[in-house]
Amino acid sequence: SVSFLASLAGVIFKKDRWVVHGFYIFIVSFGFHTLSFISRWIITGHPPVYGQYENSLTASWFTAIAFLIIKKWGFKIGPIAIGIIPIILFIIGNGLMEKPSIGPLPPPYQSNWLWVHVTFAWFGFGSVIVAAVLSIIYILKERSKKKTNISWEWFPSLGILDDLIFRFIFFGFITLTVEIGAGAIWANGLWGRYWGWDPMETWSLIMW
Repeated sequence: SVSFLASLAGVIFKKDRWVVHGFYIFIVSFGFHTLSFISRWIITGHPPVYGQYENSLTASWFTAIAFLIIKKWGFKIGPIAIGIIPIILFIIGNGLMEKPSIGPLPPPYQSNWLWVHVTFAWFGFGSVIVAAVLSIIYILKERSKKKTNISWEWFPSLGILDDLIFRFIFFGFITLTVEIGAGAIWANGLWGRYWGWDPMETWSLIMW
């Protein structure tokens, strides 16, 4: 929350150092998030992939990873946190609505294909979230740069944004393809069929 407020205030009031401080706070928060992710794994004896709380913990962690990958391009990514951090907070908040329980995975989840399915699912999830936020920034910058006091120079150029959006969507498409395939193999091992057109499978296909 502090990171979001610092980044938002920095962009609106044109205070570069506030944006920088907000990003540093995000890094520290991500460190604690990682410790929470690892601790949960150690305590339960399995990756946090079961139940609403664990899935929210993992989904928000992969979303943060996808956001930090943008740093590779070398421009200031602090302002982009304005779009990413609220999504991460909402995902975590959704997970906290369920009282976490500690215990072994149920038998259906004890499959190697589960790890392939879930890992690629969360990489795809984080990628498309980042692509969506970058797309919104692209639209706002392209249409509003002459009608607002927001310092758009802090954001990447339209060309860089377009390139990043394509890369994250393409990466998300590939990872979701693997996720659906691994899920089908996992389902065949459990129920003797690759596809059953249940709501989760159907919406995964529609999103893909």
